[in-house]
This record gives sequence, structure tokens and C-alpha cells, in this order.
Amino acid sequence: MKLKEIIIVSYRSITNQIIPISNNCIGLVGLNESGKTNILRAIRLFENEFVPTIKDKSKINDCLPKVLFSFDISVDKNSEAAQFCRTSWLENQAIPYSAITNKLICKQYIAYRQLEKEKDGFKKVKRYSCEYSTGLDGQYFKPKDEPVVPADISVKIEEKTFLLSNLQLIKKSDIPESYEQFFEPATEDDAKEIFKPLLAQFFEKNLPHVVFWEYDAKYLLPSEITYPNLTKDDDPYSNCAPLYNVFLLSERLKIK
Repeated sequence: MKLKEIIIVSYRSITNQIIPISNNCIGLVGLNESGKTNILRAIRLFENEFVPTIKDKSKINDCLPKVLFSFDISVDKNSEAAQFCRTSWLENQAIPYSAITNKLICKQYIAYRQLEKEKDGFKKVKRYSCEYSTGLDGQYFKPKDEPVVPADISVKIEEKTFLLSNLQLIKKSDIPESYEQFFEPATEDDAKEIFKPLLAQFFEKNLPHVVFWEYDAKYLLPSEITYPNLTKDDDPYSNCAPLYNVFLLSERLKIK
């Protein structure tokens, strides 16, 4: 999975700004009050590290989308046809996470991951549900609850069979004629019970934790910092040469 871009969609000062991503992206550069801190806070919220202050809470209770993350997923041998997912992270709402085509039983399904709001911050919850259209079409059968299938039954289980605990879905053509009485047509609910845990396993395995960039706290300066303050001998940020040079250059060129 590769992060392709980050789009800011609701912060007033940086609405609709696209942040290009590269493998060595380690920081943000922008004008004062241009929203750099907002971006970092939004990313930290996604990374489950952001604890809102009282001032922040007044801004984030509107449940509006903060950042849109666009991903490319390469085809994976474990995922049949995983192609693309586009994620919009909202607060306290279910989020469409990925649409995947599966060539086996389930033709299409969508997984949802949800962020739940807590009193002291935000907690990322691993919660999955699925919507799908199945390819059952009367082809797949499951063992009946009663009577119990004899222990000595031998049924050919093809690649197109999913197994979850004791629940099996098999093709009618694979059931020995003498054992047809022990099976009944599989339903949409049967498919759902199978795909929910399989779906969760897929996302745990194939969607790794994404690190957007790393930063040092000493470079996260307050927005009110000015060139005069930066040039004071006792200023705690005077050792920040890159920022000092930016202010110095803008002062000499009379850039405001």
C-alpha cells in the first residue's frame, strides 16, 4: 500500500490544498498561520497520538472531515484483486475504507473502520462490517444443523470453499449423492458470518500502519514567533538555523 496524496478539506486557511507525498517527506514548510500545525494535528489524530486541548475541542466537535488520504494498493497474491482504496477520515462516523473484488464467493464488499470519540481524546477502533453481493445463486450449500453430518463423510473441498469453525460452504456438485440430505442451500447470512472475520484478517494483514513523516518537537514553533524574537540571544529557538535563515532572508528582501 502506498500513500499517494493528502488533501486538506476543511481547515479554513488551507482548504482544498493537496500535499504531495514522497518517500523522504519529513516536514512541512509554509507561511505563518498557513495551517501547518492543523495538518500535523490532523495526521496525529489519524495516528492515534493526538489528545485535544480545550481550545482544540471547540474546533473538532463539528464531525467534519479533516483530511482526505488517497491510497494506491498494488495487486496482492493474498487478496485476489485489491486495486484501490480512498479514505476519508471523519470523527465519530463510519468510514468507507476499501472496495475489493473477490473472485470466490463474495463478488464485492466494503469494509468500514470507525473512530470513536472519547472524553479525553480519540480512540481508533478496529471495527469492521461488510456490504456485499454474493455469487451463491443456489450453487453453494452448508451442512444442516440437524441431523449432524456423519463424522466419516468425505467431501471434496475445492479452492472455492471457505471454512470458518465448523461451517462449510461447498458446491452442490461436490456433495456425494448419498449425502445430499445432510446439506441445505447457503444463505446471504451464512456468507456474512464467514466474510466478516476473513475481512478483518485481510485488513490486519494487508494494510500496515502508515508513517507519514517524522518530526522533532523542537521544530514545532508557536505561530506568534517573529523575526525580532528569533534573533534575541536568550530566545529558546535561536538555534533553529533553517527557520532563522527564512526570517532573515524575508527581512532583507522586505517580504511580508
